[in-house]
Amino acid sequence: MRERRGLLSPKLFLVLWFVCGGILTANGAESPFSNAVQIQVTVSAQGKLRTLWRVRKAYFDETLTDTTGYLEVQNISDEVFRGGNLYAEYYDAAGRFCFSFVFSLDKNLAKRKGPFVPSETRTLYSTAVSLAPASEPKEVRIFLIKRSPADVADAGETPPMRAPVTIEVRIPGDPDKLWLDSGAESAEGPVSDLVLANVTVGRSGRIENVDVLGAASGELRSWFLKFVANQVFYTASAGGVPEAGNTLLLVRAVVPKERRSGSSFLPARASPWMANYVAAGADTPIPPITEIIFVRPPVKVKIGGTTNWTKLPVPPRGLFEPLTGSSDWCPGIFELVPDPASPDHFRRQLAGSPEM
Repeated sequence: MRERRGLLSPKLFLVLWFVCGGILTANGAESPFSNAVQIQVTVSAQGKLRTLWRVRKAYFDETLTDTTGYLEVQNISDEVFRGGNLYAEYYDAAGRFCFSFVFSLDKNLAKRKGPFVPSETRTLYSTAVSLAPASEPKEVRIFLIKRSPADVADAGETPPMRAPVTIEVRIPGDPDKLWLDSGAESAEGPVSDLVLANVTVGRSGRIENVDVLGAASGELRSWFLKFVANQVFYTASAGGVPEAGNTLLLVRAVVPKERRSGSSFLPARASPWMANYVAAGADTPIPPITEIIFVRPPVKVKIGGTTNWTKLPVPPRGLFEPLTGSSDWCPGIFELVPDPASPDHFRRQLAGSPEM
C-alpha cells in the first residue's frame, strides 16, 4: 500500500502560509496572500432541498492559495435537522461543469453545532486548498445528501458527487531545484506564471499523460516534466468510486517586491494560458486548476512558537522553493483514509463517518 505522505502536510502548509506572510511583512513587502476576489453565483436548488431549505445566497472567495465557497441557507420546513450535508456543482457561463463542493451544517461562520431548527439561517462554508475553477462559475446547483457520496437523499435526481484530483508536493532536491533568471522573476502582478499543463491521472493514482499547454521557457518545460513525474497524486472520484481524471496544473512563482510592476491579485483562471485553453473550446467538463506556488526561501523565521525572528543565510539568487505542501478538497468535511480495495489504496469519506 502506498503511504500517504509528503514533505508538507495540509496543517503544516497552513503554518507556512502564515509564516511566509510574516516574512514578507518583516521585509517591508506587501503580501500577495492577503488579496482576494469574490464571485457571486446564481442559485439553483434541486430535488427535495427546495421543499426543506432555502439557499438565500451563494458566493466564492478566491485567494492565491485557496478557494472557499459560501452558502447562506435557511430551514423553511417544520423539521429539526440533527445533521446534514449539501452537494454543490458549479457551472460557467457556457453551462460547463467547473467545480464542486460539499457543505456541512456544522461548518458555518457562526460556529453553530447541533440541531438546525425551523426558520434558522446558517452561512455554510467549504474550502479547497490550492484548487480553483478554471472557468469563472456563474451558477451553482445544490442537492441535499445523506452520509455518503453514494447515499443521496433524492435517488435518481442527485448526480454522483464529483471530487477532483489532488496532489502532495515533493520538494525537488539537487540538481532539480527551481532556479529562475531575472526575466522569469519579473511579472506585472505579484506572481509569475511558469508552466501550465493538463495532467491525466489514472484510477491507480499514476500519471497517464502530461500535456504542457504553456511554459515560460524551454528550460522550465524540461524542469517541469521531471518535477511532475516525482509528485504524488490521488485520483478523482464520482460517488466515492475512483476514476481517471484530469487537473490543470499551474506552477507560479511569487515575484519579489523589488521586481514587481504591479500588485493586483490575479486568480489562476486569469492566466493567459488558462484563458486561451478555455476560449479554445476545451472539452466539457473543464478540470479544476491545481496551483503550486514557489517562493524565495525565507531570510527570517519564527522558530518553536517564539515571537522573535531568527535570521537565516541569504539564499542564492534565483532559487525558489514550493510553498504548497498539498492540495485538498473540502478539508474538515472530507478526508482521505487508507483502503486496500481501492485502486490507489485510498478513499474519500465524510470526516467522522467510519461506516463509509
